[in-house]
Amino acid sequence: MQCKVSVEMEFEEETSHVTDQYLVPFFPHSVNVICSATNSGKTTLLINILKHRNFCFVKQIEKAIIVLCNPQVNGEPYLQLADETLEIEVIYLDEFSPKDHLSSNVVLIFEDVPSLTKDILDCINVFAHHLNLASLFIVCQTIFAEEEFKLLLSLAHRIFIYFSGTGGTKLAQHIRQFFFVNAELKEYFKTIISYAERNKNIVLFELNEIARKDKPHFLAISGFENIFDQESGDEKKPTVIFPHLHKQHQYENMFYDNEAKVEGIDPATLPRGSYLLVKAENVTSKKKKKENQSLDETDCEKDWNLVNEIIANDIHTGLPYNKQLKSKNLAKSILNSKFFCITDKGKAIMIKDQPKTKAPLLDFLNAATRLSGPNEVPDMRFVIFTKYLLRSLTPESHFKNKSLLNAALNKKTKKIKLKM
Repeated sequence: MQCKVSVEMEFEEETSHVTDQYLVPFFPHSVNVICSATNSGKTTLLINILKHRNFCFVKQIEKAIIVLCNPQVNGEPYLQLADETLEIEVIYLDEFSPKDHLSSNVVLIFEDVPSLTKDILDCINVFAHHLNLASLFIVCQTIFAEEEFKLLLSLAHRIFIYFSGTGGTKLAQHIRQFFFVNAELKEYFKTIISYAERNKNIVLFELNEIARKDKPHFLAISGFENIFDQESGDEKKPTVIFPHLHKQHQYENMFYDNEAKVEGIDPATLPRGSYLLVKAENVTSKKKKKENQSLDETDCEKDWNLVNEIIANDIHTGLPYNKQLKSKNLAKSILNSKFFCITDKGKAIMIKDQPKTKAPLLDFLNAATRLSGPNEVPDMRFVIFTKYLLRSLTPESHFKNKSLLNAALNKKTKKIKLKM
């Protein structure tokens, strides 16, 4: 049972404050590290960010300052972005003075940083916030080459990791091991890494929260580089948003009514709990779609669509995150089994033609996906449900409650005759 939910994307002069927190990558005062090997496209990524600044930044920006930290490079690619709407200033690090060059709502980029000088650290620790910069970017080739660069992992709010090489995976695993204590969050981070490795994505990860009320709701954006292909209609390389675990319910409430048909992408390959970024014109409302199709649907189809939506929403809002996957798998097995009847608009289940077995669906899913208690005597209705699910070839691994599973497997348990 999968619910296709989409996050809309629009390139407009101003973005709404509500959408900012769900989608827009860069917030005022944020410090962002871009770390990857030489000639991997770091400058190209930044140029695309500036080109699409009305989407990428919460506030409209009119100036970017590029500080070149390597005397062997020039800022010509950035200078080509300059026009009547965006001022570009390129300066070498030895000529840069934060107090003289910086002003409010400026994007500041330190290109090809070989070492963390006092001016760079002052901009990270002091000026990004106190001078109200739109965002600050630190571009470097590796975190591990010099010991001082590891400091960036503690100072930066975000980091871009390139999974096109082994260096990106090594850095991501280091962050997962040393920056997260919560086991559930570590597992979630592992899911993001695995998806990015498979697709060789560029991923924007949050390292440290920004001390603002209007902070982002997402932990990571995978396939960040593909955001800029959306305008050309290239939707075979998806951009996937991973909400913070404690913010997932907000995404569910915000975008649950949206769906989009995207060519070339199998929804089964997308990580659970993630959201696909698509062009706004590709998004349709499921409610509107249902109204348009109502004349063609049979009553059975209408009921099936309704209970799918209700059950998916009840699982998201009524069960803790670590139970949701197993609960969805069990719910899918129930919906596909010939032995069950869904009643009360998806709120209850029973064995067909046996109303005495009726029970709240969420209660059964909760009981089946938790650890059993000492000497637990399971609800006989839940034992019956488990028996018929096993008869429907539901894997035993879907049941975490061993007392319930063992009772259902016990041949001495009283048999209930199924009327067909």
